[in-house]
Amino acid sequence: MPEDLLFEPGTAVRSIDNPGREGVVTKTPPRRKPSGLYVQVRWSDGSLDFVHQDEVEELDNLDRQNHFALIQRGRFGRAVDLRRNLTYVHLSGRLANLVYAMGITNTDF
Repeated sequence: MPEDLLFEPGTAVRSIDNPGREGVVTKTPPRRKPSGLYVQVRWSDGSLDFVHQDEVEELDNLDRQNHFALIQRGRFGRAVDLRRNLTYVHLSGRLANLVYAMGITNTDF
């Protein structure tokens, strides 16, 4: 195993450019190219891809960090991830709240 390898096989990682894309580093030996070391990642959608090890970051390392520290480092998710999470929170609430938020009752308070 190369000494400059950042991730052991089985390490949960996410793409730095696409924070919603998560995967696991496989046991396949890394590929060395002039631009650096490439590790194979099995993404959560089942696809396999060799990515430069600087293009992914360990998930466990991110989970332990303070949310404010992540904001200071500029580690944000994508807008589509925020929309999906807000929609989930909105729809998982009470039905009455959803109906009032949509403004379909013509109710004046």
